[in-house]
Amino acid sequence: MQPVKVLTGSIATITPELASRFDIDLVPYHVTYAGKTYDDGIDLDYADFHRFLRAGEGFPSTSHPSLGEFKDTFETAAKKAHTIIYVSIASVYSKGYSMARMAAQELDGLDIEIVDCEAGAGGQTMVALEAARAAAEGSGREAVLGMAAAAKVRTDVAMTLETMRYLAHGGRIHRASALMGSLLSLKPIIAYRDGGTTAIAKPHTHAQALSFFMQLMRSEYNQFAGNSIRCIIEDVDNEDWANRAEEMVRAEFPIDRLWRIRTSATVATHVGPGAWGITWYVVP
Repeated sequence: MQPVKVLTGSIATITPELASRFDIDLVPYHVTYAGKTYDDGIDLDYADFHRFLRAGEGFPSTSHPSLGEFKDTFETAAKKAHTIIYVSIASVYSKGYSMARMAAQELDGLDIEIVDCEAGAGGQTMVALEAARAAAEGSGREAVLGMAAAAKVRTDVAMTLETMRYLAHGGRIHRASALMGSLLSLKPIIAYRDGGTTAIAKPHTHAQALSFFMQLMRSEYNQFAGNSIRCIIEDVDNEDWANRAEEMVRAEFPIDRLWRIRTSATVATHVGPGAWGITWYVVP
């Protein structure tokens, strides 16, 4: 039996292949559209989902895993490891965090730790990957939790949006703000700041957004005196700008690892089609 096993939710920007490589178990989030409910990352057809988003014929809805789903996944994982560490998206974004804590409390005979990544799904993914990396090396409970805490500090994530309609529909911004953003053709860059979603820049074009990303990444890279970065570039049916972002990141920074990942359908429901983002971890 291994010392520690890391879990996270399928809201994270993580593929089943990546989860398998890092031995991360996923607890499924759920997405409903066109009258059917799917398990994100399991039985959802992303091409069809993107067509639905682009058509603009309605808004999908999402739901976090149930108490039973958390308990079942935790109990299964506990057969393989002494300690279970579940990395959650920021608690302000999903009740999945409190549901995971409730499941852990009800399974009081098991050693389960719930980590709030205090970031969006890209940050959740990076923290889970760093924790899983430590777990795979045989690190114990406190060492893996320490790695997760360090990764939270050295990781940032932001996304730029093609439309603000989906954030408005989900109640994360006021509808009047979304209308004004549309009228001004803004491509706002959003990030987790001060306990919630904040527009940290309001460029008018994707090119301006990419330039802002590079400035922000450069600033944080210098702040942490990094040797290299580990980076996730994700998109919601916008490979063109994701490709350009990858080219720019590779040209500007020493890369330890770079993953191109499709944004989870759960997150895509709230950021809308055309969104793309970058997550970066400054390697000590």
